[in-house]
Parts: sequence; structure tokens; C-alpha cells
Amino acid sequence: MPVDNPVIPEGMKKIHRELEALAAANAEIRKLGIDVSKSNADGSWQLPMPARYIVDQQQVIRYAAVNADYMVRPDPNETIAALEKLGK
Repeated sequence: MPVDNPVIPEGMKKIHRELEALAAANAEIRKLGIDVSKSNADGSWQLPMPARYIVDQQQVIRYAAVNADYMVRPDPNETIAALEKLGK
């Protein structure tokens, strides 16, 4: 299925912030010695949560899959079904 709409990369922190899809880096990350603040222009310890959105041409979110657990991702078939439903 061709996609004619732009895809927002996970690294766009501003959009993640607006959609409330940011999580604070947890103690495990800090214990590993990973300084998240050095990678963020604002010096924060926030990380984007894995997220997938379908936004219509009126900029209304029609589908959202967000999970604070970075190991949990939406099934691609679920996203395709949501796209097909919107196309009807």
C-alpha cells in the first residue's frame, strides 16, 4: 500500500512533547552511564516513547499506539487496518 502522507520520525521531540509521548529516562539507563541529557538540546532526561499515529488532513489524530515500554510496538497489521478503515 503506497503511503502519500509524511511519516514523523521518532526523533522529533517537539511533536512527542505535544502529544505527551515522552518518558523520563529511568534508573536503569542512568546506571548504564548513558547521559541522555547530552543528546537532548534542552538538556532534559526525557526519551520519546515508541509511538505510531495516523493523522488526517485536518490534523486530527485518528489512530494512536503509544507505549512507555520500548519493547512493545503496535502490530503493523493493526496500523494497516486503521488506515484502510479511514480510507472507506
